[in-house]
Amino acid sequence: MRLKIAARLKEAQNTNAMLTTFNELDMSNIMQLRKDNQDAFVKKHGIKMGFMSAFVKVTFESENLYSLLIVTVLSCEQEICTVKKKLEL
Repeated sequence: MRLKIAARLKEAQNTNAMLTTFNELDMSNIMQLRKDNQDAFVKKHGIKMGFMSAFVKVTFESENLYSLLIVTVLSCEQEICTVKKKLEL
C-alpha cells in the first residue's frame, strides 16, 4: 500500500506544477492569547479559539506591507513556460 501511495505521489509530482513552502514563526503570543481568553471565548461562542483567524489577519496585514508579484503562465511547451509578470504595490 505504501509503495502504491509513494508511486502515485511521485507521478503527481512529475506531472503537476507543485510548490511547497515552509515558514517558521513564533507562535508564543498567539498561544498566550488563546490561553488567556479560551474560557471566555468558549462560553461566549460555544467553540474553542483556533489559529486560522490569526493566520488570516497576518496574511491581510502583510499585503499592506509587501508588494505582490503576480505571475501568469501564458503557455508551456516541452517544459518551457512563457510567463507574464506584474508587480502590484
